[in-house]
Amino acid sequence: MNAIINNISKSFEVSEKAVVLIEEFRTHARKTAESILEMGKIVYEAKKLKDYEFSFFCAQIGFERSSPTIRKFALIGKKYELLISKSKNLPSNWTTIYDVALLGNELIEEYVNNGSINQATTGKEVKKLLGKDKNVNEKTTEAKPEESSVQNGTPEGFGFKVSLYKAPSRELLKKISKILAELDELNIDYELAPSLEDFMNADTTKAA
Repeated sequence: MNAIINNISKSFEVSEKAVVLIEEFRTHARKTAESILEMGKIVYEAKKLKDYEFSFFCAQIGFERSSPTIRKFALIGKKYELLISKSKNLPSNWTTIYDVALLGNELIEEYVNNGSINQATTGKEVKKLLGKDKNVNEKTTEAKPEESSVQNGTPEGFGFKVSLYKAPSRELLKKISKILAELDELNIDYELAPSLEDFMNADTTKAA
């Protein structure tokens, strides 16, 4: 059975085999996304183990407990319930799913529903959405400074910024990863500059 495909410029007929292959690809992409979400859920649950058990868990799956990979999987796991309900619309790349997880729940719903987030969405495209979200938050903050929930702080809370002016060594990256892991355990929000995040990911890949 053939199918009629409509796009903006024209309609054309494709074979049944083409339709089947498209659906098979989409199915495997969905399963890949679901597997990533399940791994994230497992890491998130593992963080609730005793400290030495979590360290053992990480070692057994091939990562240091303070690695960026573990941190990202844990955040994916934290958003598991929402993301699993959207799995058929999520990309099959785990770092892109992590970027999606950084969006607020309402924005994830909005962007999935309007098609901005789909199986073909790239990390670069999600980062643009993250940038829009940040701009919206900044405007809202400037318009309503009296809504600060932190005494003597900003509407976003107390914050600090650290800048590196040269490429960090492997030893320094390990120390930074440990600091980030401690911030995660304290439920403190933070944001890495894309350049540093890419550098840390590249270092983790080499180590693996």
